[in-house]
Amino acid sequence: MDKKQYLTTSEFAKLCGVTKHTLFYYDEIGLLKPSFLGENGYRYYDWRLSSTVDLISVLKDTGSSLKEIKTYIKEGNLEDLKQLLKDKKRIIDKKVKSLTHLTKLIDNTIIGIDNEKKYPRDPFIEFRDESYYIIEKFPKDFTIKGYSETISNHIMYCDDNYYGNDFFIGFSISADKLPSSELELYDFVHTRISSKVKDEKLFIREKGYYVVYYYEGSYESLHIANQRIIDYLNEEGYEMIGYSFEHEIVNFLLTSNPDKYITEISIQIRKNM
Repeated sequence: MDKKQYLTTSEFAKLCGVTKHTLFYYDEIGLLKPSFLGENGYRYYDWRLSSTVDLISVLKDTGSSLKEIKTYIKEGNLEDLKQLLKDKKRIIDKKVKSLTHLTKLIDNTIIGIDNEKKYPRDPFIEFRDESYYIIEKFPKDFTIKGYSETISNHIMYCDDNYYGNDFFIGFSISADKLPSSELELYDFVHTRISSKVKDEKLFIREKGYYVVYYYEGSYESLHIANQRIIDYLNEEGYEMIGYSFEHEIVNFLLTSNPDKYITEISIQIRKNM
C-alpha cells in the first residue's frame, strides 16, 4: 500500500481541525478507525474521512453523545441519520437566528447611542416610501394576559418565518383613537421587514407624507406626544389617516430614566378636505 496516498495522524488532525488525542480516542472507542496501520504501528488516514470527522463535530456541537453518533455511523441507517441531521439543523438554525437577532440588537443599540442627541425634538413632516410589516392583531376583549400572549405569538411567528432580523417590534393604534395611548386601545403589534412578502399577516404602509415625532418621555406619557402631533397638524392644515406606528429608539438598554426614553411616532397624513 502506497503510504504517500494517506495522511499521518498529525496531518489528518490538522486537516480536520482536531487534536491527535481526539483521533486516538475515536479509534479507541471504535467511532472512527484509521484507514490502516503501518508496520511501525502508526495510523494512516484517507483524507476523505475528514467529512466523517466534520459530521461528528456537528453532531457533538448540537448535543449528540459519542455513543449516539457511533450508532448512527456504524449501523448505516440513512433514514435515521437523515432525520437526525434535520433535527440538528433546526437547532443550528434557531441558534443562528438568535445570534443574528442579538447582533442586530447590539448594532441598533450602538446606533441609538450615536444618534441620541441628533433626533429632532419637534414634530415634522416628511415623505416616506412604501414599507412592509408583519402584524398580529390584539384581541378585542382586552386583558393583560391576552396582550402579552399576542406579543409572544408575534415574536414566535416572526422567528419561525425568519422575519424581524432587521427591525424590532413596535405597536400601532388607529389614528382616530388619538391622543389616547391606553394599552387596551392598541390595534396590533408589528415588525417591519425589508421587502414585500406573500403572507396573510403582511401590512403595507403606502408611500406618502407622514408626520414624524421623536418623543422624549415615558411610555405612560405618550398621550402628551400624540396631542402635540394633533396640535401641530391642525396648525399646518393636515389630518391623520390610518394608524400611528410607534417603536422604541432609546429604551431601558440606554438609560435607566424612563423620562429619557425616545419613541418614534409616525402617522400618514393628508391635507384637510
